[in-house]
Amino acid sequence: MIATLTINPALDLNTHISGLVPEKKLRCTAPDYFPGGGGINVSRALARLHQASMPIYVAGGPAGKIIGDLLVEEGISPQTIEVETWTRENITVKDDASGSQYRFTFPGIPLPKNDENKVLEFMKNIRPFPQFLVLSGSFAPDFSLEFIKKLKTICDLHKSKLIVDTSGPYLKEAVQASVYMIKPNYQELCELAEIKGEDLHDVQAIARKVIQEFGVETVLVSLGANGASMITKDEFYHVHAPKVPIKSTVGAGDSMLAGVLFALVNGKPLTEVLKWGVACGTATTMNEGTGLFKKDQVEKVLGLIP
Repeated sequence: MIATLTINPALDLNTHISGLVPEKKLRCTAPDYFPGGGGINVSRALARLHQASMPIYVAGGPAGKIIGDLLVEEGISPQTIEVETWTRENITVKDDASGSQYRFTFPGIPLPKNDENKVLEFMKNIRPFPQFLVLSGSFAPDFSLEFIKKLKTICDLHKSKLIVDTSGPYLKEAVQASVYMIKPNYQELCELAEIKGEDLHDVQAIARKVIQEFGVETVLVSLGANGASMITKDEFYHVHAPKVPIKSTVGAGDSMLAGVLFALVNGKPLTEVLKWGVACGTATTMNEGTGLFKKDQVEKVLGLIP
């Protein structure tokens, strides 16, 4: 069983304009709405692979309710942790005149301390507890760093593997908590190891430094157009991303993580796990906005990976 946890979800609005001009009222197309946030997108991507998961997210206000309604429309049953603080909204604008995409991301509203504790109490009472728990996405401003260690303690009690995909001090906290897996990009990986990475040939050595120093079992490094690498104490795999027509990179990292999870829970060997991750991430870039991939696109991209 897989569960995802999204602390700072967002209702994503996608729209088009016909030219970005300052000081002028810009006429936008009618927006498309998508449920957003790292863990939510991982669950949405898993559903497209016909893999069940339990998306858990903090919900407040109209946007929080709409996210739940949109997930149900996609055939996904979410578990919501209700709070008074309103869930944020983000906007992605495609300029059809230039072909450029603009992403406007808001920070969200700080959660009171009692809401942080409410999330932990909710997680303590999940039955059955998932084999894999994915904590993915950003955190609301001023959210406690100690939350990750407390969540790791809950996972340890249930012999569950905690996977963390976030950034900044929260990623550093996850590493110090010795979680099962992290998913940094190359720059984030270098910052964790406190070294200056010169080129992509450093990936294996840098990841091993993090593994040896902090006890993380697996490092999944997203490298954009260069694909991805997966490193454990004893193994190293790299998969190049095949060239495809790219419409948007939104959600590609979440889709890659979903592909890796899908392969892991279905018992595929590590030589295949990363291929599934890169295929799902690449397939997502073939769609506009936060549309994620279609399963037939993943199968097509898999055929392009040696």
